Amino acid sequence: RNKYTYSSLDPDLTDNRLSAAYLDIKDRRRDYSARLGRQPGNGGGVLGIFDGASASYNLTPSWHITGSTGVPKVDELNARRYFYSIGTDFGPLAQRWYGGFYYLYQFVEGVEDRNAVGAELRYFEPKRTVYSLFDYDLGFGELNIAMLQANWQTQSNTSYSLLLDHRKT
Repeated sequence: RNKYTYSSLDPDLTDNRLSAAYLDIKDRRRDYSARLGRQPGNGGGVLGIFDGASASYNLTPSWHITGSTGVPKVDELNARRYFYSIGTDFGPLAQRWYGGFYYLYQFVEGVEDRNAVGAELRYFEPKRTVYSLFDYDLGFGELNIAMLQANWQTQSNTSYSLLLDHRKT
């Protein structure tokens, strides 16, 4: 996936953003998957796009162990950054509940930048969804993220959404 914006009026405004280019391997018999390349951080405490590797192994049909390592893609900073993350994913439980727990450690120029534990909890059904994320920074002893997003569609197709989001940077 790539986004290219060209400005003929001001060439400095031309922008090229590669958001995904990866090799994805899944083995259903041995219950593992792995991904290598530029990819979205979609769990395990990884926020945003990164260049690196991620893997998952199914311990049981409902429990998976996950891990990621790589370099966050941050356009604004020209610094050496890297991270590693390990966690678990579970679900479905009671047919609609999913979630997971993680530990993430990140460095910038060799200095600790983020040392966090967290949890995600998700609920899915056709007309209702809930997603929550809690991320606690062990280094600072403070809550980084507390987020709850809920969506509900009524019988008359009216949609209600709720987003509560507390973040520290």
